[in-house]
Amino acid sequence: MENIEPHDTLENIQARIDEAIRSPIKLPCGERVSVSVSIGVSTCQGTEGATLESLLREADSHMYAVNHAKR
Repeated sequence: MENIEPHDTLENIQARIDEAIRSPIKLPCGERVSVSVSIGVSTCQGTEGATLESLLREADSHMYAVNHAKR
């Protein structure tokens, strides 16, 4: 993701992605639709030894927390 600042939190990044995805889309037929998504994010900035597996596990954990909070 571009324009991530050192002070950005994972929650802030997640909210930016969520907002972009939820933005209504105009279909060719003229109808406007929007979608929702549950996402989890992780970062390896400043984390030594992070592996793809550990980052995916962290993002997956955050996604389940978002799903739980929406209920």
